[in-house]
Amino acid sequence: MLHHIYQPADNALFSIPISREDLAALMGTAKETASRLLSDFRDESLIRTQGSRITILDVQKLAKVSALYD
Repeated sequence: MLHHIYQPADNALFSIPISREDLAALMGTAKETASRLLSDFRDESLIRTQGSRITILDVQKLAKVSALYD
């Protein structure tokens, strides 16, 4: 959802600073669940995190995997 709203005009990697609390609120889940999902996505090389900044490395694959959690 955030990528769709704030996606870059060019093919640059999408990166956004967002706290785990804010991300969890957007997802409608607990902060711990959001952190666990981010960790899973990071382990699968779908995203990169640095502090509160999340960078999407593979948009299509992330969208496909994320649909499993709906």
